[in-house]
Formats: sequence, structure tokens, C-alpha cells
Amino acid sequence: MNIRTALIAIAGLATAASAQTDLLPDIIINPSYLQDWYITGTGANREIRLSNATANSGAGKLYLYGGTIINSTQREVIQRVYRTDNTFWERPAGTFVHHPGHGHIHFEEWCEYRIREVLPGNGVGPILSAGAKTSFCILDLNVYNSSLPGFPSGGQFNSCGTSTQGLSVGWEDIYSSGLEGQFVNIAGIPDGTYWLESEVDPNNHVLESNEENNAERILITIGTPTPINPDPYESNQSVSEVNAKPVGGINSANLGPCGPLLVLNNLTIHDS
Repeated sequence: MNIRTALIAIAGLATAASAQTDLLPDIIINPSYLQDWYITGTGANREIRLSNATANSGAGKLYLYGGTIINSTQREVIQRVYRTDNTFWERPAGTFVHHPGHGHIHFEEWCEYRIREVLPGNGVGPILSAGAKTSFCILDLNVYNSSLPGFPSGGQFNSCGTSTQGLSVGWEDIYSSGLEGQFVNIAGIPDGTYWLESEVDPNNHVLESNEENNAERILITIGTPTPINPDPYESNQSVSEVNAKPVGGINSANLGPCGPLLVLNNLTIHDS
């Protein structure tokens, strides 16, 4: 092989190597689970309890495992990043802690919950209260989006019994409102409307494809909601009551035929 041929070969190998890319996860909050919240306790113990779900919408799985033992209760976390050529590389990503309340290893500082002020025009204001950063046992608990490339049927991370945890592409992990750590203290916060916010990986321990989409929030009302104006189709409590009203009449809940299309304006949603 002459020098020119060797250089071409080397250049070809370098090009092939550079074409390989990291398959990074993209961990987000599924905001629909934040709707499962309620107020409990009084005085200094008054708090909002909430459900939360973290989903992987990225191109690659989140793969975490325990590395060096730090002390009797903590281990270093290693993140394994896979590439398009089936190789991988690794990096430090925070700590695991043995959680005596749950009996298995948790990833520390996985999520933080906050109450924020609502600014004019539904702007996001200052943080009024924040829950402690919650540790999670991260696993594939529910399908988030099975249409994503690389989605594995059945998931890969199905147990918290070892130091290996993670989220497969298109899967999500769910923590319900009744579990330990799922709360924000609201003692001293007056009644009103606020943002309830959840942010995953707030300290950026995990390497992701997008670090700007880790937070989601919903509007909530603490205390008695402001009275709403009843719409023309309320109130009715039974099918027989509805059927007795004139079809399409003023203040009638009997809408009549709804096909092929019926548009209703100025409706309000009544929370039971």
C-alpha cells in the first residue's frame, strides 16, 4: 500500500468514526399526572401532595448503575451512553442512596416540586415553596410513546432490586401522590391561584439531548375557587332529566343530534 492509499484509508476510517453519534435520552415531565393533587394537613403541616411522571422522549435509553461505594448508604452513579455503532462510553452522574423507607436503592435529586407565583398573563413568577429534591427508583413503569424510534416492547428496566436503573425510549416512571416525598409544604401561603411545578434532574446530573425541557407546570387553586358562571347547558343530574328538556332550547341540556359536527361555545367545567 503506497502512502496515498494509506492516507485515503485513514481518512475513510476517521470519517466513519465521526459519523457515529450518541443516542442520548431526553427526560421530561408528563404534565397530565400533575393533575392528581390534593391538599392535606393544617398549620405548619399543610401541604399539597401530587403525582408525577418522568418520561424518556429521546433517541437513547437512560442507563444508570452503581459505581464506587462512597459510604455505608451511598454509591456513585455511572451513566452509560450508547452510540449508533452499538458502543458506549460512561460518565459520573450523581449518587444512589439506600432508601430504608422503600427498601431499595434510589437515585438522589431526581425531581423537585415547587409552588410559584402567577404573574399577569399567566406568567411564571418567583418560587414560593419547594419540596425537597425527591429520590426515585427509576424504571419502565408505563408506556409513554410507543411510536418513538428505539421503543422496546416490554421495556428493559423492570425492577429496583439492584443498582441498575433507567428509562427506555418511550417509557415513563410514575410516582403517585401517596408515596413518600410527593409533597410541597404550603404553610403560610394564602388562598389563590398558583403554578404547581415539577422539574426532573434539576441539578443536571444526567446527560440529555435537551436540558431546556425538564420542567412542567399546571395552574392550581388553593382555597375556595372563584365562582364560575353557569353555562346554558347546566345543571342536570340524570339522563331522564336531560331528555325531558326541549332539544336545542335555551338553557336546555338536551343538545339533540350532534353529528356530523356540533360546536358549543362559552362552556365551563365544573370540578366535583
